[in-house]
Amino acid sequence: MEYRTLTEIEKKALVLVRRGQCLSRADLARSLHVSRPTASLVVEKLMDAQALYESGPGKSSRGKAPTLLVPAAGFQYTIGLDLGYSRQLAGVLLDGGNRILRKMETAFENTSLEDIRKQSMLVIEQLSGKYPVSGIGIALPGIMDPGTGRVIRSINPLFISCDLQKLFARWTQLPVVVENRSRAAVLAEAFGGAADQEKNFMLCSLGKSIGAAFWLNGAIFQGSHGAAGEIRCIRLPDGRTLEDALSFENVSSYSEDELVSLCAGGLRQPAELMDLELVVLAGRFTDFGAGFMKKLTRELSISRKCRLTFSSYGRFSASRGIAMSMAEKFPAGPLPVIPEK
Repeated sequence: MEYRTLTEIEKKALVLVRRGQCLSRADLARSLHVSRPTASLVVEKLMDAQALYESGPGKSSRGKAPTLLVPAAGFQYTIGLDLGYSRQLAGVLLDGGNRILRKMETAFENTSLEDIRKQSMLVIEQLSGKYPVSGIGIALPGIMDPGTGRVIRSINPLFISCDLQKLFARWTQLPVVVENRSRAAVLAEAFGGAADQEKNFMLCSLGKSIGAAFWLNGAIFQGSHGAAGEIRCIRLPDGRTLEDALSFENVSSYSEDELVSLCAGGLRQPAELMDLELVVLAGRFTDFGAGFMKKLTRELSISRKCRLTFSSYGRFSASRGIAMSMAEKFPAGPLPVIPEK
């Protein structure tokens, strides 16, 4: 049988449908800047590859109702692992429609490469089960080189002293992508999450350290050197950095009001600087509960109106986001060539 890989325009179209940005052929034509016949041809090719299917007519303000396009769940399965917590590892299995099929957390001592290998492979094995996984995504704390994916700086020296992308590729014999965990989480929440289809927002994630990512004009803001979103060094009124104040060891000693005051002092600065109306809190922030969120929202609204919400995927935001990133960078293939009708 003859095989082929997806073309670049097919990859872009598949990503747009998976993200929910394009629901019809007309939507794809506008987003891809191509004619409707070209968009229809791309859709037919993706349907032949069983990557998309039609789900019936949608709503129309005038004329014929558009035929809605839906990603096929079984076209591709990816796994995302979040190595950003100090004592646990979080992972998810994602299908072709960016839906979480399985998720799990396990105790994690990431003090050696052997620890990372053993625990990661155990989670990958339990998540994959009978599903044919096509790639692995790894989310971790640190500043990444946008070109190579190598870790430039991290609170865990192990991540700097080795090439995790190559190691995981060797351990799993699968394609691997590595990304900063906050940027992975911002992708998860931008499509199908707490900030679904928002154009501008900030996501702050608390793990072993604290990190942030900015989603501006519908894309992740990288900065000139790939380091945008490093809010850990923000100085609080008491002189401490935000990272020190919200360390795993310190957080448990605060009352709720003290925790709210610290978080407000740290989050107000980037929210005002970037003129944001939405801040999404992910990772260990979601453990603080509804009372914390209500008080923090009120505190941040003193100086300006800023919406605040917990992430939809909580401690699995980064895992879902890096699994999505894996699927978008390496769509499943090769695919059997369907004879012309």
